[in-house]
Amino acid sequence: MFSSRRRRRQRTTTGLGLAVLSAVTIAALLAAAPASAADEPATPEGRGIALPGGYESLGDLPSVQAEKPLNDALDALHALYAEKYLAGGAGAATAQADGEPSLDERIAAARAEVERVAGRPYSEVEPAPDFSTDASTTSDSDAQVMAATQKALPVRHSTQRTSYYCGPASVAMAIRASCSACERSRYNSSDTISQTTLAASRYLATTSSGTSMSRIPLTLKRWAGFASRLVSSPSAASIKSGVVNSIGVYNRAVVYGTRELAGAGNPHYNYHYTTFTIDHLIMGYGYSGSGDRLAYADPVAGRWTNTGQSSAPRKTNAMRNTSMRIFTQPWGVVL
Repeated sequence: MFSSRRRRRQRTTTGLGLAVLSAVTIAALLAAAPASAADEPATPEGRGIALPGGYESLGDLPSVQAEKPLNDALDALHALYAEKYLAGGAGAATAQADGEPSLDERIAAARAEVERVAGRPYSEVEPAPDFSTDASTTSDSDAQVMAATQKALPVRHSTQRTSYYCGPASVAMAIRASCSACERSRYNSSDTISQTTLAASRYLATTSSGTSMSRIPLTLKRWAGFASRLVSSPSAASIKSGVVNSIGVYNRAVVYGTRELAGAGNPHYNYHYTTFTIDHLIMGYGYSGSGDRLAYADPVAGRWTNTGQSSAPRKTNAMRNTSMRIFTQPWGVVL
């Protein structure tokens, strides 16, 4: 977590604490775990989320603007995937009564549009849908319904080691939640997951000014081969559908970029300080209510122990997608 005392944009970072949380049930993962004790200055310092020089928001970045056509094409495809898979999978191959193309035909056309916009095969843009489930006795159709209503990935909590390391910690948690065999980097096999390694210039390029969210998709691709995208200023609906697709369909954790404005009257989450404007990265690992409620892991837990609130930040917590929309407006979400 990081405070911003100036009008200048603040930055985020992440570190690695090593508390292992079980992922037996969605209820257990949505339950908040107590933070561990640690020394912490009375005033948080550092910055959470960084922007390349001269830009006021992520939406202004040329790279984000250039990716909007592809993001729009992917959103259209994901809506069709949700229609086919996430409602229980009802006869997608059957053409509509009025002679319209079948759902499978529309999905094929939408995937072709993604490939046209991206200029490369679909397999290089994102993975194919995967409805795997930890419950060996669960049928495929039950797994699809499960993905539609609730899902949680395993969490190995990481406490950020510095005030500006929320980025490396959140990305480490996201990689581990998404891939049990990704302790070593595909980009450099001698690299093993640590906050220092992920903060290096070849990955997140984290500095004392924080981590740029635009580096997260690059890092996930280099480290684990994941295809992900940055969505700036998301709506509650786009967060909901994006999280359900990322976690429920692709078994991939997400990373939220959040801002909490100073003042007790402004929204804050997870017992964070209210006296500072805080820019912070957190990892999303689950959802319930078909995406209405979002579970996240907070890397500042275990670092901040006295916030002046009724409790210290918790390792895991949850909020509604409408609340997440408010917090992610300046920075967005990596899906």
